[in-house]
Amino acid sequence: MRNRARRWPRPGHQRRACPPGRLSSRWPSSACSYYAGIEALFSGYNNHLPGFAESIGYSAAFGAGILSLAQLGYSVATLVMGWVTDKIGVAASTYITLGVTAASLLGFSFLQAEVPLMVCAFVFGMNSVIITISVPTLISELFGKKYFAQILSYSRMSGIIGCFGAAAVGACFDLTCSYIGSFFAGIAILAACAVLVGIALTQKKKLRAQWE
Repeated sequence: MRNRARRWPRPGHQRRACPPGRLSSRWPSSACSYYAGIEALFSGYNNHLPGFAESIGYSAAFGAGILSLAQLGYSVATLVMGWVTDKIGVAASTYITLGVTAASLLGFSFLQAEVPLMVCAFVFGMNSVIITISVPTLISELFGKKYFAQILSYSRMSGIIGCFGAAAVGACFDLTCSYIGSFFAGIAILAACAVLVGIALTQKKKLRAQWE
């Protein structure tokens, strides 16, 4: 039996540190992972904003306009929420974003005038910063920076749930001939997200001790 040559690390080569335990087994058990996945469902609402506008009697042009406003709201929120998070903390900024998004869905459910709907669409665009700002900063707050990249990559895997968002909103409309039910379902999802964030934050000290 031939002896295999021992492999020595190349000069200047440094082996990367492995996270404690298996990330694939530890990370999905955290409430933060489910929060990231469930929140991804909201990407489906944007696809249906033009259809929603037509369902309540507005033109396709107005529907395209509120979709553009939602994207503009996301751009503005991306600039503002990073600063807000630095000032008031990750938890408070996350709850503010969830609350404002819920308020916009409530507005879609009851308001019919053009200007209020346009305001709701602009504010609704804030929900996208949950994925781009809230989730990464929450992970950094809970787990620290040492394994931030590895843990964030696993949280992004849960985003596959978002693939069902547009289909779920469309199915709700097909069954009820209205988008109101899907808006109330979205508010319930946001409430669930708030609970998951609260659960994750209660584990902060334990997680920091384990992962740093």
